[in-house]
Amino acid sequence: MLHSGAKGTLFSARFDAGYAQLATKYRVQYKVKDKSWFAKRRIRLGTYLSCDFIPTTLVSSLKEHLMHKERSVVLLLDHLTNQGNFGAILRSAYYFGVDLVIHPKSESVGNTKARVESSTGAFSQVPRYIANIHQAISQLKELGFWIYALDMEGNDIRSVQFSEKIALVVGSEDKGLSHLTKQKSDTLVSIVGKRERIASGVLDSLNASVATGIACYVACADMYKKK
Repeated sequence: MLHSGAKGTLFSARFDAGYAQLATKYRVQYKVKDKSWFAKRRIRLGTYLSCDFIPTTLVSSLKEHLMHKERSVVLLLDHLTNQGNFGAILRSAYYFGVDLVIHPKSESVGNTKARVESSTGAFSQVPRYIANIHQAISQLKELGFWIYALDMEGNDIRSVQFSEKIALVVGSEDKGLSHLTKQKSDTLVSIVGKRERIASGVLDSLNASVATGIACYVACADMYKKK
């Protein structure tokens, strides 16, 4: 996604009049490169924007951003460690209509290449709020949100009756949710797989970004049905 604040060059594998118009509109250069140029850089989509900075949408007040919403889905990231997962989660959040992504300061450092590329443009589009997760949960409860935390021991997310204001919490890839986060959550939910395959011991869980994408889909779909 191009943004009026981006300055740089837009590359594509073939000439595209639409891309050329976008480049002119946002005042960036437009260049066509062959497939080998993209292959060397491990760029699979055939389109690449190189720019000196990527604008982000940071929210300064949780209350002001959410207080007037009758229905909303908010996502909280409880100390993710993988930058690629962070970006992929932003992509899912944007696609499914999450209103806000909240994460601690430890996850806010820099627009790293992995998180920007894996978000495929959503990094500059999804509103984010940087805060202590436990304090954010308390604030969300004051605003009428019900806290649903992803955990393997939780209820099947497909059977959950969601509230009109939904806050989804995702734990770190290796440690999951912290003990205090579990305590402060209202309901634990899980992504349930095929029982026989889980019992086989080959694998018993999903990648954090995949699980979060599924949870965002289920929660947002439920919200859309109520509108």
